[in-house]
Amino acid sequence: MYYIKNIFKGEESNISKQPSKYMTVISLIALLPLIILLILRNLPQYIIISLFTLEFLLVGITATCLIYPLLTFRQIIRKALLIIAFGIIFSLISLITTIYLLKTRVVNIALVISAMTIVLSALAVYRQDRAIRQAHGETLDIIQRSIYTIIILSIISIIGIFIPPFNKLPLWAGLCLPFVVFLPGYYVINSIIPQMDELSFLERAVCAIIISTTLTSIVGIIIMQVEGTLNTIHLTLAIIILTIIILIYYVSKIKKIDDTNRFYYKKANTALIIVTIIALFGVIISGVYVQDQIINQGNTTFEVNGINKTADNNGYVNFTSDEEVKITLNLTNHQYENKNYTVQVQIVNDTTNRTFAQENITIKDGESKIIPVDLTMSAGQKDIQFILYEDNKPFIVRHLYANVTDASVETSTTDETYIE
Repeated sequence: MYYIKNIFKGEESNISKQPSKYMTVISLIALLPLIILLILRNLPQYIIISLFTLEFLLVGITATCLIYPLLTFRQIIRKALLIIAFGIIFSLISLITTIYLLKTRVVNIALVISAMTIVLSALAVYRQDRAIRQAHGETLDIIQRSIYTIIILSIISIIGIFIPPFNKLPLWAGLCLPFVVFLPGYYVINSIIPQMDELSFLERAVCAIIISTTLTSIVGIIIMQVEGTLNTIHLTLAIIILTIIILIYYVSKIKKIDDTNRFYYKKANTALIIVTIIALFGVIISGVYVQDQIINQGNTTFEVNGINKTADNNGYVNFTSDEEVKITLNLTNHQYENKNYTVQVQIVNDTTNRTFAQENITIKDGESKIIPVDLTMSAGQKDIQFILYEDNKPFIVRHLYANVTDASVETSTTDETYIE
């Protein structure tokens, strides 16, 4: 708390030694609006505008820090015109992104600018750390930075595989690619031969691809033996976990090697950072896109067709007893995942409430299912309910209010509807 107070008071004696710390605080603050907007998308407009305004200022500050990495927080704030200019630029970029990729809404613009703020703040922390180390004549620990990057990429990949709404689009196929074909093998070979001059990067890269694909094949065979089928999502998760284990072993191994003799390839580390940034943007934008599509599509459609009669002034449709009515229930899933539904038909009279038909259905995303229901009408007034359950809770209810008159001379005393 004392340090945070010093940041915003602008005590330069402490901040000038490690200016990246206040940028870390700003990146954490920038993360809050992103989480709030993703979880609570139906917030009042004034709250969304307030969160957007906060991100407008934060993205301006982080962009300014990228240009002036050694300035203290107080010195950065004094560059108000530059902060506002950057805020306007990134707001326009967010607007253009939502126009072409998403539905143009204030909440989507705020989400995109929030993601940009987080990425820029990460870059600002890196640039400040690099600048302060160079100012003190220290060498950059590229290996350490690569390890942090792999951990972040692993977290992003797991989010893209398992956590909705980020996992609704199959981005995991792209996210897992570095783990499947390169990373575990790369750190296996670097653990075995950690010295700088033993192998070139090209030789290590070839070995990394061979080792990685071999490990993926072995893990895949094990999963098939255990589960009876190759679950690619489980395979991806297992490879990510295996990469982290190999990484831990690699860190323990290189501690014995002198810093100047350790192998590292700067371009590979830079490429890894770029892949991580792209993955972060991809996962965030896919989550926003899916949420937007779910809202627009209405999640699920449930239609009752085949009733070719018009209701009277009281809302009842007139039938005669023993009349055959063939109804079709059209159910379509728009929820970007397989869904388990229960369709139930109930007859509700003044004194009874009976369930005459029930069917459990699993429908894939975008798939439709037509359910036939044949009714034989009996005399009386009734509410025929077609109920769609999702997760054992009533989700959509359609009503057919029927007024059935007895076609025979004698008035029927029964009041039932039969479903074939």
